[in-house]
Amino acid sequence: MFDSDIIHNSENRRRRYVNDIILLAACLLAAGIILLIIRCAQDTGGYIEIRIETGEARISDNTSGEEGLSVLTGSCIYPLNVEREVIIEQDNAVNILRISDGHADMREADCPDRICVHSKPISKIGESIICLPHGIIVTVIDAPTYSVNDADENDAVTW
Repeated sequence: MFDSDIIHNSENRRRRYVNDIILLAACLLAAGIILLIIRCAQDTGGYIEIRIETGEARISDNTSGEEGLSVLTGSCIYPLNVEREVIIEQDNAVNILRISDGHADMREADCPDRICVHSKPISKIGESIICLPHGIIVTVIDAPTYSVNDADENDAVTW
């Protein structure tokens, strides 16, 4: 082997290494731009839907002044533009959801893991806070959807 071959091979390796770094940087930049576009394109929702998946719950809030609404494996919808605290009471469980400044945040929960309390406030359509031990799902929606047949439907439980 000659000295010129050794110099030529090391230059090729260095050039490939630099090209790999440039390709990696371009891919990371493209991924960052796509992520930024997706985050900016998400719409802010107008309502919060609270679904109770297990058992019966009593849902009350501090703005209505009512005693409370009993929900049996169903859902309640609240607007995001009205500040309120929603108290969700079940047999041996209490969750407190705070709605303010267009965001919803689970303030308190007496579940063992408290993952729902540590999650970030939600405001964009499709974002959720889930309390799995209590079977509570809080989701941001665009607008409430009501079916004309909701009140007239019979299912296996009510029929």
